[in-house]
Amino acid sequence: LTEDEVDLFRETIAKWPKVKEGYEDMLDRYPDSDWLRNLYAGMACRARDAESYRALVSELGDRVLPQAWLGKYSVEMCNKHVN
Repeated sequence: LTEDEVDLFRETIAKWPKVKEGYEDMLDRYPDSDWLRNLYAGMACRARDAESYRALVSELGDRVLPQAWLGKYSVEMCNKHVN
C-alpha cells in the first residue's frame, strides 16, 4: 500500500483531534505561515473535517501552495469531496 491508499485516520493510530490540536498549536506560534496553513488544510481534507477545511481554504484565499499538499490531495480534489 502507498501512503495515499491508507485512510490515515481510520487505518492507523493517528487521531484527527490530536493532529488538529498540533496544527492549531503550530499556527498559534507561526500565524503567518501559509505553508503550515496549507499542510493543515490538506490534513483536514484527509480527515473529512469539512468545517475546518473550508475555514482554512477561506483563510488562504489565493495563497494556496500546491507543493504543500501531500499525495493525491489538492484543493481541487478536496473541494469536490469534502462536504
